[in-house]
Amino acid sequence: MDKLLEEMNKFKEGQKVFVYSSPNHVTNPDQSPVWEAEVLSVSGIRTLATEYGADELKETIRVTVTLESDWDSFSRDSKDIFLSFDEAKAYAADAFNTLFERRAAYTEKLNQARIALENETAETVGE
Repeated sequence: MDKLLEEMNKFKEGQKVFVYSSPNHVTNPDQSPVWEAEVLSVSGIRTLATEYGADELKETIRVTVTLESDWDSFSRDSKDIFLSFDEAKAYAADAFNTLFERRAAYTEKLNQARIALENETAETVGE
């Protein structure tokens, strides 16, 4: 079956699904990043492109699902929508681990820059 249609057919109007929403998009810090919602509609886009200097076309698909929750309707990419709570929770846990790893690496860079700043004097600027 066509990849685009296969992905789109996972979702049906009225279906209950679980949505992962990045913590960057959550306005209430006490709120879980996994939400329950109902499918309102599904749309898909197929893109064919080639990279500069490449001889072959690369196909990408994007499926967007419009959802309704208790408080609003919104759209998400299908990669952030799951048919079971356990799948959504596992995905969210992996996403959090990735965020924490990136944060730790960034914090280390900030600390190194702070130490360099503290050790810098007018005479050593640019060294």
